[in-house]
This record gives sequence, structure tokens and C-alpha cells, in this order.
Amino acid sequence: MRFRFNLGNNTQSKQMGPWSGIFMGLIFLVIGICLLLFSFSSIKSHNEKSKSYVEVDSIVVDYKTNSDGLQAIIVEYVVDGQTFTKESNSYSNMPKDIGTEVAVKYNPNNPGDAIWVHDSTNIILPVIGGLFSVFGLIFVVSMSVSLVKGNKSVQNEEQLVMQPNGLYSVVDSQDNQNNQNYM
Repeated sequence: MRFRFNLGNNTQSKQMGPWSGIFMGLIFLVIGICLLLFSFSSIKSHNEKSKSYVEVDSIVVDYKTNSDGLQAIIVEYVVDGQTFTKESNSYSNMPKDIGTEVAVKYNPNNPGDAIWVHDSTNIILPVIGGLFSVFGLIFVVSMSVSLVKGNKSVQNEEQLVMQPNGLYSVVDSQDNQNNQNYM
């Protein structure tokens, strides 16, 4: 795999070897698997709590703003005449309006412990983990195949030759040497 950087008239090229590609792919694969394991654990915990928790409507009463200007909702819900609050872990640039009803489920033994009925984290994390895993696996497999085949494009160096019109063309150095041997 070759990366080209065009810096005005100077064009530089940096080649990534197959071992670097395999290492990078393994990093993506490990991160993806960790995200998947964490998300499946989170989903399992959410589902177990959801079975025994009691659903109640809550109302958005305020926002918490982070350093990027995104907002997380803060809701209030009432259990046995006592008011509890829950703050969202996720931030948005378009949060629900104050006064909007949001369903939460609370622990009947500890009403201050609540979960969101619809938790977007249970959708987003597995998708991101899956993408990282698939990308990492594809990268590892393709670089491994390249390594096993002894990919000629990795072994042969290319040269950039500036044409009279100011554009660069790629010339294979092996072809140049072969052509010179025949002259």
C-alpha cells in the first residue's frame, strides 16, 4: 500500500509494508472486538434490568452542556410522591424539548436507580464495534495475502518522473532497468 503526499512540485511517497498493515489491522480488530464485547455486556445488563424495573414517564426539566456545546437531557420522575432525576449519558445538538415526556424504568428496591427504556447506546456501540472488526479483519487478511504472495508491487520501487508539462508520471524502476539492458 502506498501513500502519496503532494507538496506543491515535490511529490513524496511513503510505502507501508505488509507487516505494518497487519499490525494496524490487528489494532482495529482488537478495538472492534472489545467494543462488541462491551456492547453485548451492556445490552445484556440493560435487558436484565428492564425485566424487573418498573416503567414510569419522566419529564425533561433541564440540560447539561459539555465543552463542545452539545447537550444531555436531565429528566425528573416521581415514585411514591418522591421526585428523582436522571441525566443522560449521551449528548446531542438537538436534545428533546423541556417538558417532553421520556419513558424510564426504575428499580423498585432503589427508585433512584433508573435506566432509559430506549437506549441508543445499545444500537450505536455494536455497529461501531462491528465496523472496526470487519475493517480490521479485511485489512489483516489482505495484507497477509500480500505477504504470502510476495506482492511484486511492494517489492518493486516506483519512480516519479516529471514530464515537460509539469505533471508527474509513475515509472516502474524494474522496467527502466530492463529497457536499459536492451539498449
